[in-house]
Amino acid sequence: MDQELKHALGDIKHELTKIGGRLDSVDERLDGIDERIDGIDERLDAMDERFDGMDERFAGMQGQLDGMGMRLNGMQGQLDGMDIRLNDMQEQLDGVNVQLVTMNDRLDKAELDIRSIKLTIENDITKSISLIAEGHLDLSRKMDQVLSRDAQLIDFNTRLMYLENKVEKMTS
Repeated sequence: MDQELKHALGDIKHELTKIGGRLDSVDERLDGIDERIDGIDERLDAMDERFDGMDERFAGMQGQLDGMGMRLNGMQGQLDGMDIRLNDMQEQLDGVNVQLVTMNDRLDKAELDIRSIKLTIENDITKSISLIAEGHLDLSRKMDQVLSRDAQLIDFNTRLMYLENKVEKMTS
């Protein structure tokens, strides 16, 4: 009976070790996801700064265009050249917007992955902990039964020795 108890405790200890390893693995994966999200966040901040700079440049260019329009109406060719450059810049901005949409899609996917990981952790680990708790309660009850029987055996052995001594004294 004692061997069974030791074996069961060893099995429980082994399962707890496996669960701990899985938790460590999940924790490492979450750390990697956090680092990736931080990198994306930094890139978005840099892009915001670049957009701010472009907005300032556009505002400056617009002022120059207005001044040139009032002063140099005869220089239509130069304005046409500037229109082409602005169109190129617009195309570049459109490209940046496409990249932002792609990044948003990737962020959405990362958020879904994180939610999925959280649900897995909540569902699987909670079930495992419940199973371990139930097993622990069963082992505790069985241990109490074994200890109770051991106490009875000790009482019986003590009584038997007492009675044997009494019988021995009576026969002598």
